[in-house]
Amino acid sequence: MIFIIRRVIALLALVSFSITGCLSVDELDDLDILGPEDGGSDTDTTDTDTGDTDTGDTDTGETEEGCGTWYEDVLGRYWEKCMGMVERVSFEDAQEYCQNLSLDGESDWRLPNIDELRTLIRGCPDSEYGGACIATDGSGPDSNWVEEDCLGCPYMEGPAIGGCYWPDELEGECADGAGFWTTSFFPSSENDVWAFGFASCRLESTYTDEHENRVRCVRDPGTGGG
Repeated sequence: MIFIIRRVIALLALVSFSITGCLSVDELDDLDILGPEDGGSDTDTTDTDTGDTDTGDTDTGETEEGCGTWYEDVLGRYWEKCMGMVERVSFEDAQEYCQNLSLDGESDWRLPNIDELRTLIRGCPDSEYGGACIATDGSGPDSNWVEEDCLGCPYMEGPAIGGCYWPDELEGECADGAGFWTTSFFPSSENDVWAFGFASCRLESTYTDEHENRVRCVRDPGTGGG
């Protein structure tokens, strides 16, 4: 019945329009004389709930899983391609970070030893793995004053982007000259480990209980820690 009454009112209004030209269809629509079944529109234009849910940012593991890995074929190791731990940290925090790292479905990451870290050096022959610098895992110079072969190369003149002495495939910060942690202890001390920075590749001994260095994690292939 209501539908019939609305239809009659609409027809009368249209007749009035055709005779007098006083009202337009748009004006009729504004007056809510024409409903949607008559070609008009609903007056309630309030947005309604479409059922969409709040899909705010979620943790997709981008910092870790999105980082990717890089395979080094000298010793056959997988490396963290970027530096997920971007700030300089203590030796303890560096170890904890690598132990807790989950990357590319693997969780058996660790800090490298000095031999492994040296395989990342590019463009500084004496400091590269197998180069003249005598620092290796378990041995090295007898004092903190390293010998000439371990003094590195000119600051920030390496072959990688920005002058870092590492492969182009690796990402991260080296310009501050900070060393990178290793697990290789200085021969005459239980509190010092060897480190290399990639701004100049100078060998350093650094106190594990005082200093803060950078960290890049490594893992052995085929260990199945995922």
